[in-house]
Amino acid sequence: MWSFVWTTRREAGQSWRSAFPSPKQRRGNMQLRVLIADDEPIVRESIADKIGQSDARLIISGAVGNGRKALEWLNVYHADICVTDIRMPEMGGLELIRHINRTRPWMKTVIVSSYSDFAYAREGIKLNVSDYILKPLDRQQLNGALGNVIRELADQRSHETRRLLMRHLSGMQSLMEQWKQLILTVQVSAYPMLVVDTLKAMEQWVGESHYLLEPFARLWLELVSEKVDLPLTGQEAGLPDVGFPTQRLERERLPLYYRLMAVSLLETGISRLIGQSRESSFTIHHQIVYNLQTYLKEHYNEKINVSDLTRQFPVSRSYLSILFKQVTGTTIFQFLTEIRMKEAKKLLMNPDYKVFEISNRVGYENSEHFTKLFKEYCGITPREYRNNLNPSKAGE
Repeated sequence: MWSFVWTTRREAGQSWRSAFPSPKQRRGNMQLRVLIADDEPIVRESIADKIGQSDARLIISGAVGNGRKALEWLNVYHADICVTDIRMPEMGGLELIRHINRTRPWMKTVIVSSYSDFAYAREGIKLNVSDYILKPLDRQQLNGALGNVIRELADQRSHETRRLLMRHLSGMQSLMEQWKQLILTVQVSAYPMLVVDTLKAMEQWVGESHYLLEPFARLWLELVSEKVDLPLTGQEAGLPDVGFPTQRLERERLPLYYRLMAVSLLETGISRLIGQSRESSFTIHHQIVYNLQTYLKEHYNEKINVSDLTRQFPVSRSYLSILFKQVTGTTIFQFLTEIRMKEAKKLLMNPDYKVFEISNRVGYENSEHFTKLFKEYCGITPREYRNNLNPSKAGE
């Protein structure tokens, strides 16, 4: 009978694999809390013992005697998985699962029962339970069922995380560029604030789904690693210790728990990437480009040519130009022009400055050349730009 039930479910497209978690999965980064509901204390202990020996990622957070006590427990503490009996006093397992599905749809449920009645199995299928195991418990069968649950939760969270990533991809570009520049220029002192800014952005992206902060932080680090072309070592080392009790996690502290988890992962990840960058043979080249950018920002109002720059930086003129283009995607001249034009726009807001004065202030001795470059950059002349700022004085 049971083979018919589970074969039917497989035909509906839902997998019921019974293999043990692989060694790689055992080293995975998820940490899942389990609640057990069974009215027999010996059975509760047996289930807890078998789960405790099955997978290091599973933590027994609670064990109660019926469905009502399980709901009371869930009102205070967090669980990812509920393993429950069917027939219990006050509230049975099926009613408990209905409550869980309605109020905590992210949770997975496994039924452990002495009853092989097809009606119970059919109801379990309708309630989308992850597995239905008959007593007496077989360790291998329980391990297989829980291994499936772990995979289901991992796949579910991975899917949600990547969906959010695609939705907010365009808004991530600026933040990603900040990570890239900081890592490649080895700005160790600047990364704590960048981590804080990244966490704020992630919290906006995940909304109330706080549990996605941890997988989102891991995915973010993978993307950054690809962006800077540096290996991110130690990602399979498990979860960071953020000072919370291992066994029970109060629901009201969940947002803080996942926030600290994400911060710890981001800090560790960026620290490792900076270390890789420091050791990379390309670091000195990126440092040269960063220093050159800083120099141009500070000396844009002076007469500058590439030949003069080679006296400031220890590379040839041609290589400096090539290196700058490779790292920034733009030429030295384009970068300098952009700085000067932005500053010119600010000065044009002051009606006391003449155009030729602004030209001199941003590094151009020839005001006609300045006007030509300004029009190429902005699409209009400096005078037209000023008139657009104050239309009432356009004819003056």
